[in-house]
Amino acid sequence: MSEDAAFRRLPTIVDVAELAGVSVSTVSRVLNDRSDVSPRTRAKIQAAIAELEFAPRVSAQRLVGGRSHTVSMLFPKAYGQWSNYELDFLLGAANATSGRNYFFHLAPETLSPADFRALYASGAAEGAILLQITEDDWRVSLAMELGFPCVMIGRTAFDHGVSWVDFDFEGAVGAMMDHLAHIGHRSIGFIGRPAESLAAGLGSSLRLQRGFQDAVDRLNLVPHTMASDLDPISAGQTALSLIDSAPEITAIVATNGRSAGGIMHALRGRGLRVPDDVSVLTIATPSLAVMTTPELSGVDFPSAELGFHAANVLVRRLDELALGQPQRTERILLPAHLTLRGTTAPVSTR
Repeated sequence: MSEDAAFRRLPTIVDVAELAGVSVSTVSRVLNDRSDVSPRTRAKIQAAIAELEFAPRVSAQRLVGGRSHTVSMLFPKAYGQWSNYELDFLLGAANATSGRNYFFHLAPETLSPADFRALYASGAAEGAILLQITEDDWRVSLAMELGFPCVMIGRTAFDHGVSWVDFDFEGAVGAMMDHLAHIGHRSIGFIGRPAESLAAGLGSSLRLQRGFQDAVDRLNLVPHTMASDLDPISAGQTALSLIDSAPEITAIVATNGRSAGGIMHALRGRGLRVPDDVSVLTIATPSLAVMTTPELSGVDFPSAELGFHAANVLVRRLDELALGQPQRTERILLPAHLTLRGTTAPVSTR
């Protein structure tokens, strides 16, 4: 972890006292500009503050109230580049904290257990919003061990008693498959999340895959599935591979909206019309779904709502902790809603 990482261990008043060779109470008196400290001792403390790059104002707040009023979003960038999809999480969380007297901090690096402990020990954040949750996520267990309040966007396979906010990924795939079956599609291609995310046990990737398989079994459909990276070019190449391996495919379900434009472009390059020859559905934020021609049918992904709800749950928990109130575990599952736009049509014979 780099020295200038935002979540590095911050120097404390104890560090200042040790470096200056004085007591913590003496440092406190200097921070509060008390007059009962000798000029020589004051100079030593001020030199230690400068050397450690100690932030007296923030630390004084912690001394008085024991709180930083800061929440961190631990959002490791993985499986592709950042886009509006990720930014909506941040904006949702920031909107929830801005009116609640809390600061919001993003940590986009992948943390090791040592990094996670350092974040907790620094006191820089009172609690954390965890994203990219795996089904057996070590961060959840470590947070419980440390007593570090956290909320997951996503959820683990087992209920650890930690609050979470999640989206019904299985229901989303089921809704898209139900619609396709209803308008006559029987041979459907499924473009899943990257193989690395499945191998890592990323909860959303696994639930999408399970949702597809459940729908195939329930509707007695012919399945064709391939994993793909999230970038549009890779997704387009995967769509063509699906068509080449099974020319009878009449519809494709994608699991990430930012890749759908690449899929449609690749199909058109092959001479296939969307939706006349191949229907395409995906999970996308509404703002992204209306940017293609034709506009994307599928399930709207509520990333801003997920961020907003998660931050609200965490702030509520932190306020309850400060007041000594009983803690509660909250579980919020946002439902999937199918929106039909311009990329689906009844099956036709090519």
